[in-house]
Amino acid sequence: MGGVFVEIKNASQVKVGQILQLAVKFPTEYEPTKLKAQVVNVRDRGIGFKFLDLSRENQEVIRVCFNTFKDTIPIT
Repeated sequence: MGGVFVEIKNASQVKVGQILQLAVKFPTEYEPTKLKAQVVNVRDRGIGFKFLDLSRENQEVIRVCFNTFKDTIPIT
């Protein structure tokens, strides 16, 4: 719950350590949630992000979404 891996075709445009603002549309929310994240790895198939400075509200949004879907989708 502290990060996310995003599959993307051309991940070479970002660098490890780079800090970005992500807008994530969680299926449990009506509007995208803005999250500050740091690139922690870049792979052929995507980018690994670590969330930074999560507000309590954003932590709750992530927790609710994770708990809602944890038994329905494979986490690899």
